[in-house]
Amino acid sequence: MKNRVARLALILLAVAATCLSIGSLILLTDNGEGNRFAEEHTVNDELLFSSGDVKSLRVESITNTIRVHETDTDTIRFHLNGSHAGPDENLLWLDSFSDNGELVVRVRRKHIVMFLFYYENVTLDIYLPKMTFERLNIDTTSADLDAQFLRASEFSYDTTSGDMHIGTLETGQTTINTTSGDVLINAMNGRLLFNSVSGEINARFEKLADDISISTTAGATRITLPANSEFRLDTSSVSGSVYCDFPLLRKECVRSDHEWSAVVGAGKIKITWGSVSGDLELLAR
Repeated sequence: MKNRVARLALILLAVAATCLSIGSLILLTDNGEGNRFAEEHTVNDELLFSSGDVKSLRVESITNTIRVHETDTDTIRFHLNGSHAGPDENLLWLDSFSDNGELVVRVRRKHIVMFLFYYENVTLDIYLPKMTFERLNIDTTSADLDAQFLRASEFSYDTTSGDMHIGTLETGQTTINTTSGDVLINAMNGRLLFNSVSGEINARFEKLADDISISTTAGATRITLPANSEFRLDTSSVSGSVYCDFPLLRKECVRSDHEWSAVVGAGKIKITWGSVSGDLELLAR
């Protein structure tokens, strides 16, 4: 008898958990339409700054997609816009402060108690004048970054799972750290440092004038270079493969077939790639 009661209790608990999961999934996939347990609120917050007062810029956003636009004005504009169905109308807002010429802008949010009934579709649009920042840092957890054009002496992008797509990236040095976020750069120059667990990178260089360093666990790497590029290639991998369009000279194995170096032309610029199981493609254009 006790076993039957216990079995019935487990069945009822499983049914309740299933119903709750289905209900939560419906709410989360509502995409802003239909009935909700919370009223829909509009987000429309804006910050304006004079570019003459800003040398460096740091942007922090946890989940909201970041879109960067280039403008012909001298004003730096941040526009947080969209809608959410949370319990509080003033749930999301922009916050900022300046320190020695560095402008820091953050997307702030209140804690949500009824998270099962929460919906959000909010984007941070950033409008930048045609200027070169000393440092440009963007930190996210899962927010994607989509930029037409970025200019900075030093650019860094740190994310857990957010993807990055940049049309043109003009920097002296680019540092990218991801866990699983993918990176696509249509045109870039400068030094590149990329570290990831499973994120992939696809970067196309206008010219090769600085070192490139890639470190991944399982993420694939595709680097496209001008056909006249000259470099030294150092590789290290457990099971990843290397494909190279360029004629590799003086190939030397350091420890095994999976750890070797070679040169193309003079070989003054160094390309270093290390991965456990990710693949490397070096393409010529």
